[in-house]
Amino acid sequence: MEVRENVAYKGSEFAFQTVDGRKQLMHITQCDRLGEGNFGEIFAVTLAVREELHGILHDAGSIERALKVFHIQENARHAVAKHDFLRRYRFPLFEEYREDAGNRGCVLMPNGNRDGRVVVSWNRDSSAYETLRKQRPLSCESIRQTQASLLPYVHRATAFGFYVPPSAYFFHVPSDQQVHEHIPVSFDDTDEVDECFRGADLVGFNVRGAQEALLALCTCGMQNTERNTAASAIQKTCEQWQEQIAWEIERMMHC
Repeated sequence: MEVRENVAYKGSEFAFQTVDGRKQLMHITQCDRLGEGNFGEIFAVTLAVREELHGILHDAGSIERALKVFHIQENARHAVAKHDFLRRYRFPLFEEYREDAGNRGCVLMPNGNRDGRVVVSWNRDSSAYETLRKQRPLSCESIRQTQASLLPYVHRATAFGFYVPPSAYFFHVPSDQQVHEHIPVSFDDTDEVDECFRGADLVGFNVRGAQEALLALCTCGMQNTERNTAASAIQKTCEQWQEQIAWEIERMMHC
């Protein structure tokens, strides 16, 4: 893979558009690496913003966001399209997920590692993963409730014929306290979502996607003494899901 130019550094400039089509120019005033996945690197950035009003650019203060810099520039556009695709099916997502208007292969989104929470996923190369691994605040009950909250999305993806991989799951975990309730989830790493899955066992793939995401969460967020118990419960529930979803979809096809 060709090494692309570094665009995430102090002073780097970007152009974006607001929802209503107005131009925004931003430059980075602070930049810290959060982690890296198969498709790109993530940075926590502070951006000074100038915004178009009546055709003139005005200073609009500063904002703190996460900036994803894709290894292959065109993949930023694909990721935004898949994000919009999941939104049509009412998956929980960041409200902001914008490709830069200058075709630099970047996406701007909220930084979830704020206000006492960290966002962890299947990807272990992240500062949030390390933070949670040190705290290990999760209980078996929090994992059980979190798993239960995922079933509607696994079912929906399977019923409508698309694949949601383990990497798509973002768990928004309180990092400064013990957690005994369900953890909010969003699906904001859309790089490997397959909008038209051609495999024979889609229900199996989607159930395993949820299972692997949950097991990764247990690995970084639970005490060793509880982890095996939680992992066994996850596996048992996923086996039940697979039978239940397959039966329901078969029934739908014959109605």
